[in-house]
Amino acid sequence: MKSRFVILALVLAKMGSTAWGAEDPARFLAVTTWEATFTRTLQSSGTYTDSVKCVYNWSFSHAGVISSQLELLFPLIWDDAGNTNVSVNLSIQDMGHRTCGDFTETYQASDGPSMMVMPGCGLEIDLARISYRLKPGYVVGPISGTVNGDPFPDSFLIWFPPFQLFTNPIVEPLPASGMILQGSRRYSLSQLDLQDAPVFTIAASGSPIAVEQLKELTGELVLTWSLTPQVEELEVVVQPEGYAEWTPEGNLKQPDQRGNTNRLSARLQKKGGGVPTARATRFDFELLNVSAEPGVCMNFPIVSPSTQPDLKFEFDLNQPEDSGGDTVIVTDDVVGVFADQQGVLTAQAMVSSFDFGAYGEIRVTAYVSGRDPIVGYLKGDPQKRANVPLPKCQPGSHIADIWKERWGVSNLADEADDEDFPEGDSAEFGHLGDGYTLYEEYRGFSENRDHRRLIPLRKEVFIRNDITDGRVTGAILAFKAASLLGVYYELRADEISQFGLMNVNHGHAYSGHPQSGILLKLRQQKLGYSQAVTAVGAIHNSTPGSKLFADIEPKGEPGGLEFSGAEATAIFTLASIGAVAHEIAHCCSVWHHGDLDLGKRRWVMEMLPGGSNELHELPEDTDTPATVLTQICKPDGTRAFLPFEFDKKLIYPRWVAAPQGQHSGDTGCMMCYDVANAYKLDASGKRYVADWLPVAQEHLCTSPAGTGVNQPPNSRHGAADDKRGNCKGQICVNDKYMDAGEHKRE
Repeated sequence: MKSRFVILALVLAKMGSTAWGAEDPARFLAVTTWEATFTRTLQSSGTYTDSVKCVYNWSFSHAGVISSQLELLFPLIWDDAGNTNVSVNLSIQDMGHRTCGDFTETYQASDGPSMMVMPGCGLEIDLARISYRLKPGYVVGPISGTVNGDPFPDSFLIWFPPFQLFTNPIVEPLPASGMILQGSRRYSLSQLDLQDAPVFTIAASGSPIAVEQLKELTGELVLTWSLTPQVEELEVVVQPEGYAEWTPEGNLKQPDQRGNTNRLSARLQKKGGGVPTARATRFDFELLNVSAEPGVCMNFPIVSPSTQPDLKFEFDLNQPEDSGGDTVIVTDDVVGVFADQQGVLTAQAMVSSFDFGAYGEIRVTAYVSGRDPIVGYLKGDPQKRANVPLPKCQPGSHIADIWKERWGVSNLADEADDEDFPEGDSAEFGHLGDGYTLYEEYRGFSENRDHRRLIPLRKEVFIRNDITDGRVTGAILAFKAASLLGVYYELRADEISQFGLMNVNHGHAYSGHPQSGILLKLRQQKLGYSQAVTAVGAIHNSTPGSKLFADIEPKGEPGGLEFSGAEATAIFTLASIGAVAHEIAHCCSVWHHGDLDLGKRRWVMEMLPGGSNELHELPEDTDTPATVLTQICKPDGTRAFLPFEFDKKLIYPRWVAAPQGQHSGDTGCMMCYDVANAYKLDASGKRYVADWLPVAQEHLCTSPAGTGVNQPPNSRHGAADDKRGNCKGQICVNDKYMDAGEHKRE
């Protein structure tokens, strides 16, 4: 990937090796107005006798200031023509006497009561010569004057000597630093030209000027100027398209291709808004602090997930015709938009997203000739931060605000994993969450190549169903309805790891532990039962990570099951839809109602020495130990007649239930066994025979209490065993608690 330093080299090659700096002459291009001040002092006095013996006595004293504003007409040309705010403050004390023989004339002039100034100053800056030219042409008046005490018609004076300006114009070098233009001109009155006479008042008629003898004048005219620039304050506002609603996407069909895009717009404007005079020569769009999450979402692709940046600029989406400029230079993380000599006010760039959790920051910089680079800010951002987060998100978060707002979780951190619905064992043990952090739920998962952002208000679990039998789907849906968990069950084989892991592509806001889904596999060999297989060393019924997979029997007879002690996992055939739901529940920390059933037994009539018979109850696969059955009854206590009483060779298989065993508690619960055809009530040799009455097992119980045939006072199997029952309250799917001792319910 090319870095932003590469584009710098490209820019320098295009623009030349000199970058604009604050002290470059072009900085004057930013000036819109000059606050101008011009001062004037003139002092002269003396006596002169001409060739005809006329004597001239004079005294001139001028002191004043003109204030004006020079506005921009064209680039680097300013003028105050038409400016009505030009002011003058001028004091004039002039007197001249001319005496020829007995004839004397006296001339006096003073500042008038309502003097004005006619604007007329221009300023031009030549960047090539690094100089400026000032062209003042101010005329001030009316001036009060008298001749021999009689009022003289209103007259005016010119502030700068016009002939001197023509022959020696004011051309000065630009300051090496700063932007204030100031200087002065000192004119010896004796060196002025007759065409400069308008700088004097009527009192000059009593001076050598009257006989064109300016060289006889004493004193000087001192003129100064000081021009302070007003620079147009500029800013750049940045607006990602649909910013408030935009969320990033990846591409599940082609993970190396973009998922969606966002058009970034930048506008150069006056500070606070408005069209500026200045134009930008270049806009740079940069991507900073970009995520590089593995893959495109949490579980895809699992094999060789890309760790390339999740946000990029692509060449084909950033062409000149789409950018607002004349030339575009594109790298993965920078787009440079260049304008011709006219400059531009706006520019655009298109950023591409390659991940459903992509995040980064945008920095836009405008370059205006003669100014420091102007870094943009998000439109409407009161803090005017230089880096604009994409997507729109809170400081410290990388989750789009719109997603958080939709679910009412704006106050949660990206690392949060504290859902308490459905409550499960969080009520008893405080086991909150589902193993996926808020960011991971936002980034989402692939399910059958459809993207799923999870619901952050509920616990959720994933199931890879490798079985096409529709009854399995029905069982999953039954479990979903009973547990109230969010259940996603259409995973493809490549959307879950071979070990059942779901957060394989973890990165930002990782929970710190692997989180598993549930694997449902169809066993090829018929064994007569289904089984959720526990991982070595794991608690036998804990969170999904405690199970390797649920091994489902392809076919079987009702009642075909296997149980081998308190630590064994429930094993059912596919004959019952509840069996698969039952196995899924085991993968979510739910245990049987008890483990005290005798299980599979054989009833055999044995011939004793002496010719008598004795009914023995034997384990399924061995002949010991044998229990002597003393009485076989119906549930009402009356004697039951069995086939082996007539055929001594018959072996009569039974599943014998017991109090607080697998058949105890709520008979409508998915975790209650439904295969017993015999049971005992105590430790005696008395047995009862009765087929299990079919009950819809479609819920998870909320109490150990017995229902149906287990309901007092004539309960067959009693309430669930200690720590059992309340199956809904046992649910925990967060592998953070896979080894929690509370899940051991033996």
